[in-house]
Amino acid sequence: MDDVKTVDESGMEVNEEQFNEMVGDDVQWTDERLDHFTNLKLEKVFKTIDKDAYWKVVKCTGMLEDGSFVPIAVPFTAIPLINKYDVDKGFLIEIAKSAGVYAKGKGLFRAITTS
Repeated sequence: MDDVKTVDESGMEVNEEQFNEMVGDDVQWTDERLDHFTNLKLEKVFKTIDKDAYWKVVKCTGMLEDGSFVPIAVPFTAIPLINKYDVDKGFLIEIAKSAGVYAKGKGLFRAITTS
């Protein structure tokens, strides 16, 4: 399985060591300082062959208004799979609405990467 690359705001690739040096404490996704999401890395998991699959949240990162690149704590660890391949965006929208997060405006859907 190829690892999904993490990039900083300028689009430069960031390796795991650099990422660990850059991050501080996890920021909640409801934090007003969050400007946008930069990566919501998901990995497909199968409970049984060809059914009961879901997307496991591997990592979520974002950029604060001050330009800081930080890990983001999201209130879910798995996202339902629809049509065997797609992320259930309706699930994310409902959770975001209940938390007062404007997911599309913060770039959550653009930040999704899957493997």
